[in-house]
Amino acid sequence: MKTCLYCGGTDEDASTICRHCGKDFPAQPDVQQVPVETGPEAHWATTTVKWGCGPILLLLALLILLSNFF
Repeated sequence: MKTCLYCGGTDEDASTICRHCGKDFPAQPDVQQVPVETGPEAHWATTTVKWGCGPILLLLALLILLSNFF
């Protein structure tokens, strides 16, 4: 189903004109599918771990707690 950008009405995918307001649906460009690797190497190549400043804050908190006991 297509949704009209002007009135929000829904029409069939094959429609070129909205049956509610009469406006043209924008032409959709042909989309080419790009093959995607699904092996474990592809997963690790695209996945990055973002730690931020979490480990540093954890280390500082542990140091403060340990300094209170000694």
